[in-house]
Amino acid sequence: AGLGAAITFSATWLTLLKAHRAALWAVERVTGADLDGDGAVGRPSASEPAPATVRVELKEEKRNAERWRWLDLPVSDEKLTRVARAVLEQGVAFSRRGLADVLTQNEYEKLAAAMLAGGLLVDLPGNKRELTAAGRALLRQMTR
Repeated sequence: AGLGAAITFSATWLTLLKAHRAALWAVERVTGADLDGDGAVGRPSASEPAPATVRVELKEEKRNAERWRWLDLPVSDEKLTRVARAVLEQGVAFSRRGLADVLTQNEYEKLAAAMLAGGLLVDLPGNKRELTAAGRALLRQMTR
């Protein structure tokens, strides 16, 4: 009886998982948004490699309390290191124009959006962006 229950549960779970993924991909196609963060809108292509990401561990300290967060930056380790060297060693501004030799416009927009969401970058008046202390610390770590 236990074995039959386990087999039934497993089959039901796999069927529901398959239906959920299919529904998610249909919603992604309709909305045009990558809701599951797999780098593809709709069903991902088997031949397409997963997008490169760098996972960053952030520690926030506030009034005797610590909070740890993880942030995925949509860029390869190599490109983030090149961004860090350009900004810290060559004095390039963290801007689309300043990083044009390192990142494509699409790569820059995705990286900047993730860094803004994670508190590593802030928007300033005049359509400018500036690294926060945490953002500068991250780039310093990337140059080591």
